[in-house]
Amino acid sequence: GAAAGLAMLGSDEGVPILLEQAWVQAQDIDVLNALHQPEGWEKLRSTKTRQPFEGRIEELWVALGKETGLTIDRPERGSNRWLRIREGRSFLEAFQEVASFNEESLILEPDRLRVLPHREALEFWKKWHEERPKK
Repeated sequence: GAAAGLAMLGSDEGVPILLEQAWVQAQDIDVLNALHQPEGWEKLRSTKTRQPFEGRIEELWVALGKETGLTIDRPERGSNRWLRIREGRSFLEAFQEVASFNEESLILEPDRLRVLPHREALEFWKKWHEERPKK
């Protein structure tokens, strides 16, 4: 929506709306990474996969982490779900697709990608927004 678009353009204006509506559109809070780590966000958004990735959810986190050079900080959840990500998708889309299977959200840090259950990620983003200097 418009609030996500504002965040992608570097504006804080839509953050309260994104946080309010996070349960309706869970992946929309991932866009807050565009404000939190703009360089890393843009790299994941613009870099495309050159091959398909296929396997159990746990295996895909490892493979995508290796391919992007990011450490994936995610407790193993033992999911046996099988997923195939086609080539040509952005790494951001690939991470979001894998996260959506366990209702998880992404928090991009300079050296790693934290993957949290949606409720915990929402709490992180609320605290981050409260502590963030207003522009």
